[in-house]
Amino acid sequence: MKHYRLSWMMALLAAITFALPLAGFSAAPKGASMTDTTHASGAAGGADTAVDTGAGHAGGGHGAAPLLPSTAHEAQEFFLTPAIWTIVIFLIMLIILYPMAWKPVLAGLKAREKRIRDDIAGAEASRKRAEATLQEYDAKLASAQSQIREMLAKAQADGEQLATSIRMTAQKEAEEAKDRAMREIDASKNAAVGEIYNQAAELATNIASKILRRNLNADDQKQLVRESLDQLQTIK
Repeated sequence: MKHYRLSWMMALLAAITFALPLAGFSAAPKGASMTDTTHASGAAGGADTAVDTGAGHAGGGHGAAPLLPSTAHEAQEFFLTPAIWTIVIFLIMLIILYPMAWKPVLAGLKAREKRIRDDIAGAEASRKRAEATLQEYDAKLASAQSQIREMLAKAQADGEQLATSIRMTAQKEAEEAKDRAMREIDASKNAAVGEIYNQAAELATNIASKILRRNLNADDQKQLVRESLDQLQTIK
């Protein structure tokens, strides 16, 4: 509503400013005709005056030319100039409409400038908040990446440690199994050798007792040896 009223006032000012000089233009020919009539009358009167004052010019010299009519005519033409009326009317309308038109215009310009400054300040604040948020996000991302690298390094170290422990445990168990097998083999071997020794000693004792109980010829000795060997094969 204020903008509509302001536009209407400015249009009225422009219309009045351009209308009054046109009125001055229309009034100018009348002034010119009156001036021409005055000039004609002045010319006639001048002729009569020249006749009346001829003797005066001849006897007393030249008289002073009248300046007031010419000065009044120039002043009248000056004030009837459209440019002068345009300037005067514009200044009058400017003084009249200044409280109603220019003050609202200036107030609107100041309000618009304030709004633009507020928008710029708001945009700057938003930009700073966005930069702060971005920096915070970058910091969190860097921290997360560091934590991920630490977790991966720890997992790799734990995996290597577990693999080393498994290899050492397997190697230890293999060595223990080997030692147990060797001990069992040695024990079995010793038991077998001891059994063989016992059987051989028993066989030798039997052979000796048989030899002592009877007199043996060569064939009996051979037969006794064969029987002893057969018994030894049976023990194995």
